[in-house]
Amino acid sequence: MKDMMKEIVFWMKSMSWYFEYCVFVCVLTWLTVVGAAASAKMNGMNDLNNITDSDWRRLSHISFYFGHQSVGDNILSGIGLIKQDNPDIHLVIRDGHSPAEPGVLLQSKIGNNGDPVSKIKAFKQVMDNGLGNKVDVALFKFCYIDFTVHTSPELVFNAYKNVMDELQKIYPKTVFLHATVPLVAIEHGPKAWVKKIIGRTLDGTKDNAKRHEFNEMLRAEYKGKEPIFDIAGYESTRPDGTRETFELDGKRYYALVPAYTSDGGHLNALGSRYLASELLLVLVDASVK
Repeated sequence: MKDMMKEIVFWMKSMSWYFEYCVFVCVLTWLTVVGAAASAKMNGMNDLNNITDSDWRRLSHISFYFGHQSVGDNILSGIGLIKQDNPDIHLVIRDGHSPAEPGVLLQSKIGNNGDPVSKIKAFKQVMDNGLGNKVDVALFKFCYIDFTVHTSPELVFNAYKNVMDELQKIYPKTVFLHATVPLVAIEHGPKAWVKKIIGRTLDGTKDNAKRHEFNEMLRAEYKGKEPIFDIAGYESTRPDGTRETFELDGKRYYALVPAYTSDGGHLNALGSRYLASELLLVLVDASVK
């Protein structure tokens, strides 16, 4: 009986510690999200407030196309949130591939998730079927799920570059934007802590490393030469300018800031608004060219 009582007391103490730990994690997560939101509001996350009325008017005279999947939906939702607070943004989001009118951002789903080459081909098909030279600015983005530990970033980039080079020659009146591959948040919490202790790899690290490889190729090829919508760069940057990083095999890589995501991959309201504001800045800049 005495031994049984000792075990019960030990169990109760253990459960008490676990309960306190769970409360601590919940509170810390809440403070992180609230803090990031507050900081984003104070810092503006970017220079949207510095865009002039003439910039917004110029945007209303330009047509756009954006090919994407689910994270793209998050970004477009963010544009909707921004427009609610900025009546000077006269940009209409419309579904489809019909030649766009000025001030219209055409959007559509392209390719199949998990097959990045299918998205490259689908984007070319959209341009060839009527939007090339008819839309002023065009881009498409891959999804994080398109790049896993089994993906060859070099093969995908070569296919991407070949098609983009061809499109730029055929359709010189269209400005083509280049988008980096979105990232995912790295596994965290008690399970991740245990994995670190026993030396196991955290979920998301190896796949993010593949995304990083592609993104570095894209930046090296186009940075300073052609406009880039650096999704991965924004996703991994906190409001204070610090980066969300991890190490794998002695190298440093980037990950999605946890405060920007609802499930580790898709963007929540804060992340959607942040990425949308950065896209608007890129579109304003591209409309000048």
